[in-house]
Amino acid sequence: MAKFVERVNTPQMKDDLIPFRVGMTVKVGVTVVEGGKSRVQPYEGIVIAIHRAGVATTITVRKSFQGYGVERIFPIHSPLCSFEEIRGAGKPVVRRAKLYYLRNLVGKKAKLKTRFVAKKTGPTRHQVKMEALNATKAAAAAEEEKAAAKAKAEEDAAAVAAAAPAAPAEEAPPAGEEA
Repeated sequence: MAKFVERVNTPQMKDDLIPFRVGMTVKVGVTVVEGGKSRVQPYEGIVIAIHRAGVATTITVRKSFQGYGVERIFPIHSPLCSFEEIRGAGKPVVRRAKLYYLRNLVGKKAKLKTRFVAKKTGPTRHQVKMEALNATKAAAAAEEEKAAAKAKAEEDAAAVAAAAPAAPAEEAPPAGEEA
């Protein structure tokens, strides 16, 4: 049963997600449909919780708006949500799985401490992963295209072979008549 559920859920999962961590600042683009128009509404805040549950995995993002804390829960595999990491001056120092204690803090106390790390040159691990994923997708698409071309060539050859024996039979005189 678990294998069946996994097989059904796998196509619905996004494979180009950023590596989420509690404490990181993210910018979420939520697609909002109003009438016949759709627009992307940005929401930027700190990830205070991650609930891992396969396709139903969610993150809770908290931001301060006009002096009030606002939290929203986003399903990460939803096609209506896009995620982007906001790169700051350092890496947040977080030693908790859930940052619910930020709800009780106000102002500068609600800021997370950051550990400064030397900037690495070259692509990030996420970029390397995405390049490898795109390469495998391109290879699979090329393989599929090659298989479709081969099937088309075989179909054309079969059509030509079926038409070739029929043509000489029509040219031959009837059995009773000789030329």
